[in-house]
Amino acid sequence: MTLQLYSMPASKLTEAATRLVGVVDEFIAPVLDRHGETFFVPVTDTSEIPEKWRNSLLTPVTYVHPQRETLFTFELADDGPPKLDFELDERSRIIFGIRPCDTKSIIYLDSFLLGGEYADTHYEAKRRNTKLITIACAEPAFDTCWCACLDAGPVAKDGFDIQLTPVGDRILVEVAEGGQELAEHWADLLEPADEELLAAREEQLKTTREALVPHAHMTSAMRRVTEGMSEGEFWDELGARCNGCAGCSQVCPKCTCFSSIDEMVTDTTGRRTRIKDSCRLKSYSLEASGHNPREMAADRAKRWSYHKLSQRYVERNGQNGCVGCGRCVQVCMGGVDMVHVARAVRKAGRNARAHSRD
Repeated sequence: MTLQLYSMPASKLTEAATRLVGVVDEFIAPVLDRHGETFFVPVTDTSEIPEKWRNSLLTPVTYVHPQRETLFTFELADDGPPKLDFELDERSRIIFGIRPCDTKSIIYLDSFLLGGEYADTHYEAKRRNTKLITIACAEPAFDTCWCACLDAGPVAKDGFDIQLTPVGDRILVEVAEGGQELAEHWADLLEPADEELLAAREEQLKTTREALVPHAHMTSAMRRVTEGMSEGEFWDELGARCNGCAGCSQVCPKCTCFSSIDEMVTDTTGRRTRIKDSCRLKSYSLEASGHNPREMAADRAKRWSYHKLSQRYVERNGQNGCVGCGRCVQVCMGGVDMVHVARAVRKAGRNARAHSRD
């Protein structure tokens, strides 16, 4: 990834954002509600963007991969097939302030939804018209972050159009090919990055990585899952603790399970809607015959965990199913989020080795 490196005064960040608001149809940025929670919403007044914010519980990835979207509308005909209208969302947008973990999630979705034999045309339209201005983390974006363990932060290595890394009173601006046109709006705010700024950024990264304690030890857990060290009663125990709410999947920026429904709007018109679903729900795998291959919560816990941890999915999709954003930790009431699953897998692996030696 070829980058152009610049320096920008940190005091000019709001002005830089303001210059881009009218460039696109939607300028998405973080704002705080009255309780101090972060949400990514369309912004016209950049004074609403806070100086600092924690990562949002609802990922901004939903602007390219919504939790609910209309795939097509239809009109029934008396003497032939229905008339279909596939209307794509082709509005131009900038997602400003997206964190490295979510940026990496979009890279994953690009591979999953566009990299196979068939491309998702709805995703492709939104993705083609969306620019990502990533803001790297100078400190953990939330208490539950462990992105450093999965090489998903605190800075993004690729996937962004522009990446901003605050370093003291300056910002390191990394401009990729897709961000060059946007950077032209900042021409008088930028100057070439010097060695002092680059060295300060590296020192800051070292400190930030140390703060992002890799308590999940995902690599070790991945090895044990891939080698089948965790079986039987292990998954029964995890399944018993799951409340079946699917909150983990709903907030995960990488989960892609969905269902579709046809809804009548009038007697002759309707729409087909895609809705984000979850393999943690009993109804998701229920077949028309009434048979359910994942009837038990233990089977669903194992399926979800394998998607996140098994090397098979890394080989197929280019990365595993987790970026260490910590959102599942925040919403899980049963203590079977990805951090706890990884810890339990490691513990089960250690116990299995101990029994084999006895």
